[in-house]
Amino acid sequence: MKPADLPADVQALGDSPTFDHQSVPAALLSRHALAARSWARLDVLAGEITFVDLRDESRATVAVGGSWVVPPEVPHRVELSMAARVQLHFFRQAGDVPS
Repeated sequence: MKPADLPADVQALGDSPTFDHQSVPAALLSRHALAARSWARLDVLAGEITFVDLRDESRATVAVGGSWVVPPEVPHRVELSMAARVQLHFFRQAGDVPS
């Protein structure tokens, strides 16, 4: 599985706190999807994560220093290693960012 690229017309909305395997919200570990025209980039700050695309159960492991871009409306979940620390960055396609 190849990661998506952020479109050129996205604008940053904000960042999550840093999560580890103990503080990660349960919603990230179970089936969920971003809203239409919303994007996220998951940065791996320590350890590794596995991104699971639930459309076909394909899996991608991302190690420390890597990132994974999550496109809109793709059902997925994330698995964190015991040593993982991650942060999410949220984006919205231009024209949809509240002023």
